[in-house]
Amino acid sequence: MPVFLQTLKESSLFFRELKYNACLVINEQTPEALFKTCDKQKLRQKMHRLEDQGNLTFEVYREEEDLENWLGDFYDMHVKRWAGTNTPSNLQKKERREFFTQCVQSWIEDGILVRFSLKLNDKRIAFVIALLENESLVHHSTTFDIEYTKQSPGLIIIRLIAKWMEAQKMTKMEFGDGDEGYKYMFTKDEWPMHRLFISSPHNFPFMLKTGLIHSIWEKPAVHKYYFEKIRPLLLRSSFIKNRIS
Repeated sequence: MPVFLQTLKESSLFFRELKYNACLVINEQTPEALFKTCDKQKLRQKMHRLEDQGNLTFEVYREEEDLENWLGDFYDMHVKRWAGTNTPSNLQKKERREFFTQCVQSWIEDGILVRFSLKLNDKRIAFVIALLENESLVHHSTTFDIEYTKQSPGLIIIRLIAKWMEAQKMTKMEFGDGDEGYKYMFTKDEWPMHRLFISSPHNFPFMLKTGLIHSIWEKPAVHKYYFEKIRPLLLRSSFIKNRIS
């Protein structure tokens, strides 16, 4: 990051850096220690309860195996998971799904994608889309079936991923953007996340928008009001518009 920022300073590009969020990380010395961190007795018990309901399967895909159906299940469940909340899924939009599918295909071609899912009988009930970087596995997108909330499939799959990582000799799991409460069940280590806005020096609408975003994030009171009042209204109106169309 320091090298990247210095390069931007020496260029003619417009850029702005924003301290954006936090990324919680499990960073252990050995693969065995990483699995031990995720091997919670409570999760083992919940997993046994799911197994009592039928055939429970942990799926791991590196290539394009069943990709169309798998992504279709993921998209539908992501929309279902966030419907009725202040942050409805943007994957309800056809163009967003098409773009994300292209990203997934590119990551497969680059050899850095792993798709994990938890399947109960014939139905997938939890998903994690992750990217590989050396000894790290980085969570990109996750979701689970809210009908199984009490069984915590979104947490069970983390334990199973850690077991898979142990076999791959990996020692670091990054939970991605955000400091949601469930992540603290596994770790308290946080890495800062930054957001960079970059454009030509003549893109005035972009520069204006960047300044507005920066002012919102830099002022806690404004930031809180935007995320609690304004942003939910914008997202909800967009959701309703797409459902109607």
